[in-house]
Amino acid sequence: MIDDEGTPRSPFPEKPEGGDGEEVEKPDELRPKPSKKRDFPGSELLQGESTREILSRIYEGDPLGVLPRCELWLKEHAVLISTQRVLNSTLARIAFDAMYYTGDPPFDEWVRRCIGMAVDLLIDRDTQEEEQGIPPTEPYDEHYYALSAVLGIEPPLCRRAALVFNQLPTETRKAFYGVAVEGKSLNRLVAEGNGPPDKAMARIEYAFTMMSALGKHGIGGPDGSEPGQGLFEND
Repeated sequence: MIDDEGTPRSPFPEKPEGGDGEEVEKPDELRPKPSKKRDFPGSELLQGESTREILSRIYEGDPLGVLPRCELWLKEHAVLISTQRVLNSTLARIAFDAMYYTGDPPFDEWVRRCIGMAVDLLIDRDTQEEEQGIPPTEPYDEHYYALSAVLGIEPPLCRRAALVFNQLPTETRKAFYGVAVEGKSLNRLVAEGNGPPDKAMARIEYAFTMMSALGKHGIGGPDGSEPGQGLFEND
């Protein structure tokens, strides 16, 4: 489902300031320092002897401007997940990779890759907790409350609904996201290239059906095979 490159793994907790610090510090001791000179916009913020040092520098006030990049990425990919969680995880990913980064690929592209890896990590984590029967804790992801109102289910169940949604094909997600999250009309959605109207409506209805059934609906969708179809069906 995630289009940007990268392996969805990180040694960090979701909140950069959480935990005992061991997971942040230990990798630095094992990694060789880069041999190339680093000289690119913002490079001074990514200099340091440890991941924790870099993370503390880029976390307060978001001097690298990662938050708007996260917001744009989630909008472009139509993914239902907390922006703050993605920001925290992305900053941790950036701090971890900083001593390897020498300006290639360009900074914006590198940050987008870090965002993609952070989103994959969070979705993997939520999926594992859902499969293990570990309920989400408050405060809930902001999308859970919106989904609760739309689907008529309790907010804790909406993590599962969001996971089902995030596994749907991109075009299906974009249609529902445009109407339910961004508040677009069907006409505007079609005008932006998500049509024709009957196809756009079919996508919206299918996303709604799959989330309402929490992934256990057996019909195929308007965009072909669904990677999320049957998710959690055996639990």
